[in-house]
Amino acid sequence: MNPSIWELSSGTSSTASSSSGGGQKLQVRKLTFVPRWAVLPHTLPINDDAMSWRLNSKFLQVLGCAIDVAVDGVRAVNKMNLEKYDLVLMDIVMLKTDGISATSLIC
Repeated sequence: MNPSIWELSSGTSSTASSSSGGGQKLQVRKLTFVPRWAVLPHTLPINDDAMSWRLNSKFLQVLGCAIDVAVDGVRAVNKMNLEKYDLVLMDIVMLKTDGISATSLIC
């Protein structure tokens, strides 16, 4: 397989041996592109799973977004009533108030 398929973007690179025993090297490069926003997007990831909201927050942080987190639909509705967000990422299945009910309360 062509190693260039696995390249993520330009930047620091590392290599790993192929498990096929063919001696091919797989090159993986880290993401170095960061958008230059005129105004940082204010985002609200909403998820009751700690690993998911940490991962979402990390991706948004790498993209240069301002992040506010809610762990359930009730807190999301409260935060949306107090502040304006440019992007909201909502989980559908959550405890207390699910994503669909929270969305209907917000809209």
